[in-house]
Amino acid sequence: MIAPDLRGFGRSDVTDGTVTMRAFADDLAELLRQLEVTRPVDLCGLSMGGYIAWQFAEHHADLLGRLVLCDTRATADNETARAGRLATADRVLAEGPAFLAESMLSKLFALKRESSGPRSSPTPIGSSRRRIRVGSPPPAAAWRSDPT
Repeated sequence: MIAPDLRGFGRSDVTDGTVTMRAFADDLAELLRQLEVTRPVDLCGLSMGGYIAWQFAEHHADLLGRLVLCDTRATADNETARAGRLATADRVLAEGPAFLAESMLSKLFALKRESSGPRSSPTPIGSSRRRIRVGSPPPAAAWRSDPT
């Protein structure tokens, strides 16, 4: 299994400007070449990763075995969704990602389940909340990119 650290996320460097979904797909293809992967891969795209996976399938079909799409869309955003995505990206760039810690969690988890575990043990929700709060704003520029 290969879990790529996309530019601007995780520990990778942030690049200037907006990175398109196509650029992320091209990065994945280059990573496979650098790792000397010689057979087609099974690619799973989750959420925004689904947009990247579609671009990978379109532009690097020779490297793709099977495509798995989870919690993503098969079509471009409608104008309302696009406007919301752009507004969120602008707010993250202006204010930082802390507000996402609450607004995104309800979309990612069934929040009532958080209280079912012992308070002393870390929960996926608490861990995600911390990662979002301390995240770097520049990756939000990816949300400004059209999924195509």
